[in-house]
Amino acid sequence: MPRLSPIMLAAMGLAGCAPAPPAYLAAPMIATPSVRPVRADPVTAGLGRFEIVEPKGWDALNRNVTPKGGSHAP
Repeated sequence: MPRLSPIMLAAMGLAGCAPAPPAYLAAPMIATPSVRPVRADPVTAGLGRFEIVEPKGWDALNRNVTPKGGSHAP
């Protein structure tokens, strides 16, 4: 059996003086937690249909995405 150092022996003696843990830490977890039911949604739910269109110039594309009104509107 290995020899215990005086420090380890003192630490083991003081460990018995520690207070008991609080009840909420020592209590078991809730046996039946509330869990939302599993739901399976289709992968394509909420998708729109996109059609092929002719390419536009960058200036027309920029006009379509800029905010309407304001100080920079033409």
